Amino acid sequence: MLDTLLVVFVGLVSLAFLIQSIAMWRAFQAVQATAERLSAQSEIIHKDVQEIATRLKAAADGLQPLGRMAEDVSACLRDLTSVVGARVTDMDDFLREMTRVGREQASKVDYVVSDTVKKFEDTTDIIKRDIIRPAIEISAFIKAIKSGLEYLFGRRTREVGAEEFSDEDQFQY
Repeated sequence: MLDTLLVVFVGLVSLAFLIQSIAMWRAFQAVQATAERLSAQSEIIHKDVQEIATRLKAAADGLQPLGRMAEDVSACLRDLTSVVGARVTDMDDFLREMTRVGREQASKVDYVVSDTVKKFEDTTDIIKRDIIRPAIEISAFIKAIKSGLEYLFGRRTREVGAEEFSDEDQFQY
């Protein structure tokens, strides 16, 4: 009974661990896909910004009075590129953090499963030591007293035969 209960409980814990692992894996994939999309968009924006900056430089060279204005736009575009770069860096940091958290959660689940198995083993040992063995000893003691009283009062002499001991009377531990 205890073995079945242990197997069922370990099965449930394993199922929970599997479900949590799948959820963490899917979350990791979603974050990774988002980071890749942002990185691709960042590269496209960066290329576009570089192209715009190049065109603006050419126009500034051709149109001296508009040169200062083009430099201001170029500075804004550099700021925009740095902001996008910072966002990509933030997404990479977020992805690293999610991976670390996933590993920590997996470690916690492993600890809980190991601890539960150890507690089941300890409980089984306590039941054997504190319940089954004393019950066997008490049963043997009562049978001895009964045999002694029967012999003392002369009811019958008792001969112990092999047929009196069956497998059902024995406790397995």
